[in-house]
Amino acid sequence: MAVKNSRSVEEAKKVIREAGLYIVKESDYERILNVAADYYEEDALVTWLCGGKFRREVFMNIVRAAIYAMPDTFIYADSDEFNALAIWNAPGFSGVNVPNYLKKGGYNLLKLGGISLIFRLFIYNNYASGLRKRQTGGKDWYLFVYTVRTISQGQGYGEKMLKPITEFAWKRGEACYSEVNNDTGIAIMKQAGFQVREQGKVPGSNVNHYGLIV
Repeated sequence: MAVKNSRSVEEAKKVIREAGLYIVKESDYERILNVAADYYEEDALVTWLCGGKFRREVFMNIVRAAIYAMPDTFIYADSDEFNALAIWNAPGFSGVNVPNYLKKGGYNLLKLGGISLIFRLFIYNNYASGLRKRQTGGKDWYLFVYTVRTISQGQGYGEKMLKPITEFAWKRGEACYSEVNNDTGIAIMKQAGFQVREQGKVPGSNVNHYGLIV
């Protein structure tokens, strides 16, 4: 997976290693996708994207395709037990690699969910990217996915996992940005210093959407 912002990504990975966290390898991808699917099984946004009922294979294809298609992505966890997991994009994200997206899950999404799924993804991506640009101009460290296993919540993972990158970004004069759609997600993010900056609903849905910055 080509990385266009390789220097910033490698500097971030160094900070992650120094914090005692685990850099996820490509050979871990299917395992982390299953961990993420467990966390997002009752997520309102994912349920809406899937057409009203959570579909594990659809969700895993969405995230898998995105990981391979976003060249400035890096992934880490608390350990190789994956109690907590974070997927980030570095500043300067230059757009999705379409061939990789299609090859690693994009085609499957069309087969699994039809054109209606692609349409919902398009609506959401347009809405979310617009909100992000209003808050940061798109020049931020973007937390694409963050999960904490249910049995591990309330154990301080929010601060342990996210503070190394938020403090790293702060020292560089850069923002960190993320999105959630429920109160539990907001509480977890606030552990690491994120604050809600904008709130709305995903168009065509009843899904609340919160943009958070630190």
